Parts: sequence; C-alpha cells; structure tokens
Amino acid sequence: MISEILDKLSIIIIRITTSQIVKEDRTEINEIEKKLKKFFLKKKIKKEYIFYLNLLILINYEIWKTKDKMFNKKGNFKKNELKLSHQINSIRNIIKNKIETLNNPKKFTIKSNVDKEDLKGWDLQLLSNRKYKSKPKIQRDANIAEYLDFLTILQIKEKRFYDTQSKKLLINYLNNFKTVIDGNNFRILYAIAFLASINNFVWDIKNKIVKKSLNYHSGLANAQNLNSLRNEIKNYINFIFNNKSVEKTGIFYEASFYEKLIFIRDCFKIVKITKKEKFNHITLFEIKKLILNKNEQLEKIAENIYKPNNFIYYPTEKFRDQIIKDIIDKIQNKKFWISGKNKVNIWQKGWGENFKNFSKNKNSKNLIPKFLSKKLPLRFGNRWIKPQNKNLEFNVVEIYRTHIFKKYFKMVDNVYEFGCGSSQHLIRLNQIYPQKKIIGLDWSNASIKIINSLKNKKKINIQGFKFNLFKPNYKIKIKPNSAIFTVGTMEQLGTDYTNFYKYIIVNKPKIVIHFETIEELYNENLLFDYLAKIYDNKRNYLKGYLTFLQKKEKEKKIKILRLKKFNFGSMMHDSYSSIIWKPL
Repeated sequence: MISEILDKLSIIIIRITTSQIVKEDRTEINEIEKKLKKFFLKKKIKKEYIFYLNLLILINYEIWKTKDKMFNKKGNFKKNELKLSHQINSIRNIIKNKIETLNNPKKFTIKSNVDKEDLKGWDLQLLSNRKYKSKPKIQRDANIAEYLDFLTILQIKEKRFYDTQSKKLLINYLNNFKTVIDGNNFRILYAIAFLASINNFVWDIKNKIVKKSLNYHSGLANAQNLNSLRNEIKNYINFIFNNKSVEKTGIFYEASFYEKLIFIRDCFKIVKITKKEKFNHITLFEIKKLILNKNEQLEKIAENIYKPNNFIYYPTEKFRDQIIKDIIDKIQNKKFWISGKNKVNIWQKGWGENFKNFSKNKNSKNLIPKFLSKKLPLRFGNRWIKPQNKNLEFNVVEIYRTHIFKKYFKMVDNVYEFGCGSSQHLIRLNQIYPQKKIIGLDWSNASIKIINSLKNKKKINIQGFKFNLFKPNYKIKIKPNSAIFTVGTMEQLGTDYTNFYKYIIVNKPKIVIHFETIEELYNENLLFDYLAKIYDNKRNYLKGYLTFLQKKEKEKKIKILRLKKFNFGSMMHDSYSSIIWKPL
C-alpha cells in the first residue's frame, strides 16, 4: 500500500536526519524507490500526497521523540507517556487511511486503531473532513522549492502554536498549490520529506539552545549542517522544475557531516546542484568507469568494498597552476632518484621500514607503502584532486585489484607476484583465494622477511623468493596452471625488460597481468598527460613495453587480452594502467 511506503520513507528520513545511518537503510531505500516508481508510473502525483507526507513526518517525528524520551528513562516512564505514544499512532493511522482513499476513494477504512481519545493539540486541518478551500489571498511563488519549504513550516506551526493566523495562511497555501507533478519525478517526495524532517529537527535544536546555553556550539553546528542540506535540497527541487535561476547559496558543511551527506546524495539520487562546495567524492559509477571496459561488470566482492566516505576529496581547480608549477619544479630540479638496476638499497630501506612497523604489532595496515599514504594531490580523470583521507589512493586500488584478482585468477592454482615489496597484494590475494598457492618474489631481503613473518605469525599460505628482474633466476620455475602479476614493478626496468619477458615466455604462465605506468597511453595533446610522460622519462620508468608486446602479438608469440588506461594515480603520473596478456 502506498501509505505504508510513504510511512516507511518518513521514518527512514527522520532517522537519517536526526541520528545516524544504519546498514539496512540503503537496501530499504532501494526497495522504496522501486515501489514508488511502480506506483506513480504514468500517473500524476496529487498534491494531497505531499500534504499527507508532511504530516507523516510530523507525526513520526513526535512518536520518535516520545519513544526516545521513554527509552532514556529505561522503563521508568509514566503511564501517560505510553498512552500518548498510542494516541499519536492512532493519528498516523488516520493519515494512512486518507492516503489510501486518494488511490481508491471507495476504500474508506484500512487501518483500525484510529481513536485518538482525549488527545489535545492535534485538531489539524488535514486531519478533519473539512475542505481547505478559501479565497486566494496570496500568489504562489514562482520558486517552487521555497513554496514547499514554507508549506512544511506552516504545518509545523499549526501543530505547535495552533494560532488562527498560521491556520489561515496554511489554508491559503494548501489551496494555492497548483503545480502539477509528473509521476516520473517521484523523487521529489524524498526532497519534500527531508525538508519537513529538517525543519522539525532544527526547530527543536533552536529551542534547546534557547533553554540551555550549553547546547549552543554543538546545536549551532548541527543546525548549520542541516540548513545547508535544506538549501541544497531546495536547489534540487528547483532543478527538477527547471527553475535554475534561483540557486540557494549559504551551503557550508562540516567534515563530520560529509559521510551522511554523501549517503543522502547517493541513496536518494539527489543531484548536487551547488558548484561552490568545499568537497566532493569519487562515486561508485566513476570507479567503475576507471576500471571497466565496455560491457564489463564489476565483481561483486570488489563493489562491496565501496563506502562513499572513504573517497572524499577536495577540488583543486583554484590551485591548478600551483600544482603544475610544483610538478615542473620537481622535474627541472630532479627532485627524485632515477630507477635502475643499482637501486636495490633504496627499496631495501623502504620495505625495511614497513617490516619494522609490522613487527611491532602485526597490523597489516603497516604494510601499506608510505608513498600511498600521503595527502598530496592525486590524478583523477584529467584533473588533480586533494584527498581528505591519506588512504584515498589505496582505497581506489583496493577495489581495482580485487576486481582483477577475482576475475582473472579464478581458474589458476598458483599466483606469483614479481616485485611484491611489502606483500600487501599477497595478503589480499590470500583473503580472496585462501586455498591457492601464493608466491611473492622481490630483490629486497626486507620483502622476504615480511613474507616469512606473514607465513609464520599470520599463518598465511604464501611463500617468498629473492628474485632480480634484471637478471632472472631460471632455477625458480613457474608451476603449471599459474598466473603472474606485477604492480608498479616493471616501471623500474626502464627499457631493460627483455630478460624478464624471456623468463615469462620460457615458463609459460596461463596469464600475465601488469598494473604499471604505460607511456604509450598518455595523450601528449593534454598538458596533464604531457607532464606525466616527461616525468616518467626523466625517472627512467618503463618505456616502450606496450609497443614491444604489440610487436610480439603480431609475431603470434603472445595474445593481449586487455589494455586499459587507468586515469588515476599519484600527483606526478598514472601508476596503474593495465596490460593483460598470455604466451601462445
């Protein structure tokens, strides 16, 4: 029944507005979305649905406050409080019945328990059978969002004050609502419910501040976040009705509110209209665009990792010139070391620090490379972003690698990572495939120590070998039905990759996967990519490898299965483009 759908919607929105999000909310909202879409298909949304939805918010908000008060008393509540809860619930049933008669006028009573007994203060216009007609005394504002917002406030005032002036103004607003809402725009019901919930809650916050000054700072911060959300929702409503000339400003969120705001935008499909905003987040859709080729589906295990609050960033458009200047300065003044076969000590030191930190408490988070845990700008799409969380780069890679591992390593028995470094990828592989044999190879002694520690202390099914890609050890053989992968390893070879390629061909793995910087995939017509290519060349990173593999493919020696530019990486370059191939 539509009344139950709207009632459920109002309860969820009140909880999200006033307290916290629970894990079931996303699933329940998706179900509500499907039911509303089906119900209003090829229909107009009658204005009464809006009026009664506002009342449901008002009633459920009062029920929530009453139950919250009773809960805080831990069972020591008064009988009249329990009675009040039942009386208010009877009013909710009255509203539900009225909603159902909108859909089916012949069905007069659906809900029983509609006797509010001696309850006072709830003689509301919409609860009565009186018509709310009156001579128009106001002109409906062209700004539909302001009109709907003020309507919710008038309905709150009618309940809280019950004064003649508020009632008359409410009757005029009810009577003057002439906007026709197409059923395809059913999401406007979300927006209206949020306006009603926010206005109820902010009203109470202000009352608490007045009564007790100690509530001032926390109350003010909460009210500011909610008022900002209210303005954003009003912009969204005007956007739906193509009234884009009246954009609300004054939208300032505290960082503590970001998670809730992102959830609201994602779940309720509330389009962000405001351009002047301090933060944004990488959406799941954008991550899929980064990772997937056409007609490819993201593996479920990878999709389940996504939590919007882990992907928050700040736009950097205002600082773009400064970022470019910093990149040029770094390149010109060579503020980096050059990769090559004599740099093993650098990696020994880096992985040694990871091993030292991991040895203290055996926390796998200490194996995340330090260069992935910085708040420097990151490349995303064709622009730079500033991460809110130092682990943003790792969070994106976590979804990416999980998808690739799950999709391409299903059918093999053994997986070898060459240049395994801190072993972070081996740990993830073991979580996905605990029964597979996982082997890590690196030229650093510290890496092998990490593997042995993981094997002995964490009981992870992995094995480690020392291995130099510049001078492959053919005594280390790849077992039948195996896969090979590298992550940021090939880049250290520069143009000296033929020895490792020959080693791979001799051992004939089922599949080879590279997550690397691939210079051929940069677009030199874009300054953004051009600078990255110059940087890679200056550092003697992987050069000509894709062209080399494409030549081998023409010679029928290998087959390239997948090629994807991954438009994401550190400030200086794209680090994770993928080449997947197999020997023939």
